[in-house]
Amino acid sequence: MGWKEYYQTFPESFCARFGYGLFKRVLEKSSASPLSRKPSLRLVLGGFSPNSSTAAAFVNYCAEFRPNQEDEIYLLDLNRHPLKTAYLPSSPPQKKLYRVQADLTKMPFSDQSLDLIFLDSTSSFMNDNQLSQFNQEASRTLTETGVVISFFPEPFLAFLPSLDQIRSRAVNRTQVYCRTAKDHLDKLANLKLVWHLQDGAYNALFLGRQNSPYPTFSGSPYSLEAVNTNP
Repeated sequence: MGWKEYYQTFPESFCARFGYGLFKRVLEKSSASPLSRKPSLRLVLGGFSPNSSTAAAFVNYCAEFRPNQEDEIYLLDLNRHPLKTAYLPSSPPQKKLYRVQADLTKMPFSDQSLDLIFLDSTSSFMNDNQLSQFNQEASRTLTETGVVISFFPEPFLAFLPSLDQIRSRAVNRTQVYCRTAKDHLDKLANLKLVWHLQDGAYNALFLGRQNSPYPTFSGSPYSLEAVNTNP
């Protein structure tokens, strides 16, 4: 199975399942988030399947929690297919929506220009070198208060390959990489861990620039389900 076949599947959307409460805390005007007080934001969805609800959920959340702000929303993917075929809701006229075919390891954005980069299991399709390159790019492109939010499943036993990984190695030209949260953080060392949420095998990492005003997270992960307020 390559990219063409993968795009015919219906992968789970972490954005739709867990994202409502997280976006509410990051973007809503009444929240304590520094991003909520900015008059305009540049928000990037980094990679998505056209048959998942991730892109639609991302656009909806950006519109719901910042309805009157003149934000720029970028849907970015390495391949053209999801940009052409994904179903998207109509967004308010204040929002500018762009579809960008680009690589997360070489993003076409200027230094310190992005406020949010959202990865919905995208890191699972990036090898170690690519994830390290994204680490450099995110550090370059994020504003001082900008954040990366990365969702990904964690292997049940960190020291054993997962069933998906074994299957992928055997038949899938679209390689799937299963990493623990620690493995991710090792490859994203240029960024500061701001928040770690976990629910069973699901992780969400909030990461900012090293010089960001956010305090460094320490201790055990918070419950992802407890933070989520999706009705």
